[in-house]
Amino acid sequence: MGRTVALKALAPQLTRDPSHRERLRREARAAAALTHPGICTVYALEEVGDDLFIATEFVDGHTLREEIASGRRPSAEEIVETARELAAALATAHAKGITHRDLKPENVMRTSDGHVKILDFGLARIDAPAALAPPTRALATLPGVLLGTPAYMAPEQLNGQPVDARTDVFSFGVLIYEYSCGVHPFGSTTELALLALLARVLESDARPLEERCPQLPAPIADVVARCLRKVPAERYASAGEIVDVINRSVVARVPHHSMVWWRTHQLAVMCVYVIATTLAWYIKEAFVGPVSLWLFIALGIGAAVGGIVRGHLLFTEQMNRPRLVAEWQRTARLNIIVDLLMAAALFSDGLLMAPSRPLWALLTMALALGIALASVLMEPATTAAAFGDKR
Repeated sequence: MGRTVALKALAPQLTRDPSHRERLRREARAAAALTHPGICTVYALEEVGDDLFIATEFVDGHTLREEIASGRRPSAEEIVETARELAAALATAHAKGITHRDLKPENVMRTSDGHVKILDFGLARIDAPAALAPPTRALATLPGVLLGTPAYMAPEQLNGQPVDARTDVFSFGVLIYEYSCGVHPFGSTTELALLALLARVLESDARPLEERCPQLPAPIADVVARCLRKVPAERYASAGEIVDVINRSVVARVPHHSMVWWRTHQLAVMCVYVIATTLAWYIKEAFVGPVSLWLFIALGIGAAVGGIVRGHLLFTEQMNRPRLVAEWQRTARLNIIVDLLMAAALFSDGLLMAPSRPLWALLTMALALGIALASVLMEPATTAAAFGDKR
């Protein structure tokens, strides 16, 4: 198929070990159940004789561990965006009943285009219905069994107690803390200091992140602090709650002038919708026929859909601003499709009257091109200024 993939296989000495074979199968099952740009895609699980391997998406980039080890500290904007992307990917897993259980810098990669991806679901707990769960699932989730990387485990995980999404939330807090300031919240991760580190995880509170990273927005530091609480019930219930909090903090930090430009752009486009539909009606009346009629209907429907969606965004910005980022992400693709279809219909109207009214035809086609260019060039700029580069 011409696709570049990464192959993950068991070492020869482990091919006959049932626990290692089950871990690879579990990784394939967990990742295959998830579809998100922030999670490494699994394409296939193959067994050839005694050899077992999985084919996954090839991720061109480096791990967050390498970024931390480089000594370069990220900016506040980079921290916020990394935390948001990582939480969004993790939220997808939690929504499917999957707990990663081994979230750490080595299992998160920064791709060549700057985004993050979660790898290695080999220790994942899959809370599937009993009828759908594989027979060996319980072997990896029994209370008292210690699975994961100790330096990134939650207290309940270290104590061998049952785990859930809140366990990943704790690991998320450790990871973002370390990524932000280059220091583990509970001390060194070297083997010699591991026992002392585990004792601090169980008994001590981390030094507040804002003391180490004063440039970090207070809401993000508060998110990390809540993630690192010892009692699971005091943390966020899942990564989905973290995404909501980060999105609210992002909207709250948007400069006023950026929101003015974004709001002006929405209103201007809605006005252009009205102009385009009025022009299509004029062309329908001047050039009677089924083509002009259907182009007018198409433009009218497009203007109605686009106007309602953009009006919804403006209403959300005024009445429920914390939801604005999520609503914009949900409707962004629909807006582009509507704009491009309206531009195509209006351009066709221009071609229709070009032989008899070339000047009006030229102006109509210019307006059509303006709608298309505003959608693919101007709108990304105004939304990036308002919300940042969100996927």
